[in-house]
Amino acid sequence: MTNSTAAARRLSDKGASFRGQLGRFRLNPTVSSSQPPPPSQSQSQSQSQSQPSNGHPTPTASHRTELSAGSVSSTSTATIRRRASRSDSPETGAAGNDRDGHVSKSKRVSTACEFCRKRKKKCDFRYPNCSACTRAGVVCTVLTLGQSVAHQPVPRDQIENLEKRVEWLEELLRTHANIDVSSKATGSIVDDHQVESPVAEQWFNVPIMLSQPRAGIGLTAVDDTIDSANPTNSPTTLPSLDSGQLPNIAEIFRDKLENRRSVVPRPASSIIPPVRRLSSWEEAEQLVSKYFEGIGTQYPFIHKSDFMRGMRAIYQNKSVPPDMQNSYHITMAVALLTTSYDIQQATAFYRIARETLTPTLQNEDRVSLQALLSLALYSCSSPAGPSIWQVLGTAMRLATSLGLHKARPASTSAKDMVDHEMDKRTFWSLYNLDRLISVTLSRPLGISDDDITVDIPIEYDENWVEAPRNCQMSISVQVVRLRRIYSRIYRCFYNPHAKPTADVGPLLQGFAQELHDWRTSAPVIQTCLHYSTAYYDFLYYGALLVLYRPSVLNPHPDSSCIIGCGDASILVIQSYWDNYSANKIKWLWITLCHIYSAGITMLWCLEQDIRAVRQGMSPLWGNPRVYSSLEFVHTLLDEFCAKRKGADRLAIQFKTQSQEVTRRMALATAELQRQQQQMESAQQQMQQPIFIPAAVDPSMMVHPMFYNYGWAGQEIASFYGL
Repeated sequence: MTNSTAAARRLSDKGASFRGQLGRFRLNPTVSSSQPPPPSQSQSQSQSQSQPSNGHPTPTASHRTELSAGSVSSTSTATIRRRASRSDSPETGAAGNDRDGHVSKSKRVSTACEFCRKRKKKCDFRYPNCSACTRAGVVCTVLTLGQSVAHQPVPRDQIENLEKRVEWLEELLRTHANIDVSSKATGSIVDDHQVESPVAEQWFNVPIMLSQPRAGIGLTAVDDTIDSANPTNSPTTLPSLDSGQLPNIAEIFRDKLENRRSVVPRPASSIIPPVRRLSSWEEAEQLVSKYFEGIGTQYPFIHKSDFMRGMRAIYQNKSVPPDMQNSYHITMAVALLTTSYDIQQATAFYRIARETLTPTLQNEDRVSLQALLSLALYSCSSPAGPSIWQVLGTAMRLATSLGLHKARPASTSAKDMVDHEMDKRTFWSLYNLDRLISVTLSRPLGISDDDITVDIPIEYDENWVEAPRNCQMSISVQVVRLRRIYSRIYRCFYNPHAKPTADVGPLLQGFAQELHDWRTSAPVIQTCLHYSTAYYDFLYYGALLVLYRPSVLNPHPDSSCIIGCGDASILVIQSYWDNYSANKIKWLWITLCHIYSAGITMLWCLEQDIRAVRQGMSPLWGNPRVYSSLEFVHTLLDEFCAKRKGADRLAIQFKTQSQEVTRRMALATAELQRQQQQMESAQQQMQQPIFIPAAVDPSMMVHPMFYNYGWAGQEIASFYGL
């Protein structure tokens, strides 16, 4: 039953003459519910005049009697019915029935208000206050049915007020709990199957795509299906995405787009499942410190002091809200994956975090956005989390609806300043993650840079004291500045509508100069030495690789681009090899993407060297470190295959192609040396020089699809369900 239908029925039940009849007539409690109300003196006289001598009423009199009975409200009738049914009432037993069992006529009782009754004045029964009470400035009160004079009277409009309150309470049940009791009798039991879960119909209900592990082609979510209590249980194969029927991202806002919920308090902690803790507070504190020194530095959307305060309350067995529980569990899961790489423990924390995700996403606020970002970090670190592409899309829509991408006036109070800075940190963390995933998977960006007007965060330390170029926030600010350059490079060179042109030299030089200025101006922070040195270098060479490699705008790079992207790919592989040697590499799907992309870039540069050598020229690149770097790639891919599923096909294909390219490079080099020797001997004999044909053997080249970076990203995304 709809709200409008229920409201219309309640209005019709009141009757048109409710207010007029309320003050004029009082029914004796002994009257049966089937009897009409007692007529007034004037009505009795008119009825006696119109009634014939045979004792039967005329049709007109009968009609008036029916109108009098129908004018009483349903509430009063129900009250009289309950009171008349009481067999222990002395009035019912004595005066209600005669010896023949017939119901006696109702007695007329006084309905004058208490003010007029005490003064023995005639009451005009005006509603809600009679004229005498209005002139005296008092509340017009009457006695309830069956109430003695000694009892406290009630206001004349009490019944109407009670009905309005009942309507209001029914509306609250209908809107907040999805329970419609308007058609239920008072005191009746509502079956469980008739009560819809309030969580099932709210806009913040977490879609399956966000609450369940992702699955790709042939992927089994081993990490997420391991039972921490019984780790010997066999993993469950997740449903494949072959059908392509992913749920629409608008599912999270379904049925509430036109009438969205306002911000309401999140549920009490009594309905939240118990939390999961590590063995000691010291162990948890050490793990969280590593998180904030590592990935928390790159994405500072959670303030460490606030998080530690909530975690301390959890370890002191205090009650915390569901959003704090969710933040604690998902952060611990990410910390375990990115530091100790304890997959089983991380999966257990993630499983509990999913139980509090729905109440955490109840409101459209920064808390919900932070929860989605934490979920994205887990998905980026684990092959079993939800689709990071879907999560980032939801988070970007939410951030845009909150207006976090727009500039705001400067805040005046300290609290507003902290909130504004946390809003900026959250948005730019989302921006960095969106740019990284979009470029890696060769997909569109989540938001255009032209639509962003908010400035980058201020470099505050943990105590909200400004420390420019000398705090962890300085690292995040530098990463944001690089990602903005990175984003413009991607939009310029990889725009599908871009027309290839030979005049790309100025663009390449301009972006290369911006990247060089960024690297030379980045501060070195002693407390974050790794991030301010090696991590900066990795980001710098990764951006150069995206700039110089073949793109839509520059499909045929010149020799300077070949040298630039070749050297950058070697340095990217060297960075991963150093982390692997120090046992610090993270075996993530995004790591696989970067290693594979850098590896095929080196092979592409070798192909250009082979082409130059076949044309009788010196190699365009000729970097001797390429062969050792290719061996690094082979080793890293083999390790990835041993630790993670999904790299087998890429590793086998890369090994086959690299062996073929290096073999042809060796043959081309030997042929060049032989030709050079012949030319030298011919010059000595004063012979004419031999011209080498410029045609390239088609069988020499690797299939172009092998060097398609978009294909590599799609291959990995399809397998992992990204």
